[in-house]
Amino acid sequence: MTDKKTESAAGAELRQRAEAREKRTQPPEDAAAVSPAETRRLLHELRVHQIELEMQNEELRRAQTELDAARTRYFDLYDLAPVAYCTISENGLILEANLTAATLLGMPRGALVNQPLSLFIIKEDQDPYFLSRHQLLATGKPQECNLRLVKKDGTVFWAHLIGIAASDGEGAPVCRIVLSDIAERKRLEDVQLFLAQTSSGSGDEPFFKALARYLAQSLRMDFVCIDRLEGDGLNARTVAVWCDGHFEDNVTYALKDTPCGDVVGKMVCCFPASVCQFFPRDQVLKDLRAESYVGTTLWSHTGQPIGLIAVIGRSPLADRALAEAVLKLVAVRAAGELERLAAEGEHASLEAQLQQARKMESIGRLAGGVAHDFNNMLGVILGHLEFALEQVPPTQPLHADLKEVQKAARRSADLTRQLLAFARKQTIAPK
Repeated sequence: MTDKKTESAAGAELRQRAEAREKRTQPPEDAAAVSPAETRRLLHELRVHQIELEMQNEELRRAQTELDAARTRYFDLYDLAPVAYCTISENGLILEANLTAATLLGMPRGALVNQPLSLFIIKEDQDPYFLSRHQLLATGKPQECNLRLVKKDGTVFWAHLIGIAASDGEGAPVCRIVLSDIAERKRLEDVQLFLAQTSSGSGDEPFFKALARYLAQSLRMDFVCIDRLEGDGLNARTVAVWCDGHFEDNVTYALKDTPCGDVVGKMVCCFPASVCQFFPRDQVLKDLRAESYVGTTLWSHTGQPIGLIAVIGRSPLADRALAEAVLKLVAVRAAGELERLAAEGEHASLEAQLQQARKMESIGRLAGGVAHDFNNMLGVILGHLEFALEQVPPTQPLHADLKEVQKAARRSADLTRQLLAFARKQTIAPK
């Protein structure tokens, strides 16, 4: 009402000013009494006044156009903002909301007006919301909290709320609310918590089995495999395979003509739908009736591909960004676990080699001791054979027999020297 009265008074004043000017510029009754100079002056004034009016009208039209454009930009930015905006009255009712808020809560924007915001907050998170609103109105300081909202269809999701104190056109206190969907962030935090709480295999379930089970459940996929690359990278050996609620035996398979072969060397590889059409020769995909596929490479600390993780579903991928983010997050830990297993395997192999070397060393010492004693006995035998051969003439049959015994003793001495060389770790050439 105040604005209308002001506009009416301004109009009346303008009318009075126009009438006064019209009287001043009206020619006198005796037009002949007006001099030509005065007539030219009056015409000039009228033309200038007309030009002024036209310029004012042009300025007004330009200002109105700019105002309309600014208003349009404001509403576009407000309605299509990436976060939800709404204004809440002092008693908690929604006074206005942008289109993002309506989409976030799954309701038409008009239906949100005069609804309490608490209607869309689950019961367990009502207290943090009311406490934040109370502190905001009491202190005027911005308030933040995380809470779970529920859409019209019953879907529950995590949101981050920021409240700012303000006032409406009449000076009444209101709250400006900013709502952000943080469901993906919360799920990634859950992944980080899982990785932090899952041991490297010292618990009841090995790490890779626990990881495969977790990925299948959190991403709602039907098949998960975690593989280690073998040889030249053309084959892979599974370390954990989860399929339809149970683990399967580990196998070695060729990567050619499979999406897993397409993954190796890439940060992430995704087929949101119709994966079988891209890999018609992959029998596993056919048997699974696979529809979607997401995979990531596992990299060593030196930047070499050492394995991969693949998740497969029988339905089109619901949230590609989330699946890719989760796989990238777990890939770092999984690669570290693969390297740890490889190091443990190498350590076990070296340990076995060390044990074998110790056994051979023991055998060498034993062989050396036996060879030394045997060599001493052979020396005695050869000495007595020399004396016997001197006492037996070559013409007697016994002489030939003694010669054969002497040859055998000398061959035994050569064998003993080889055993001693083996015990001393010298190069030998056994015959």
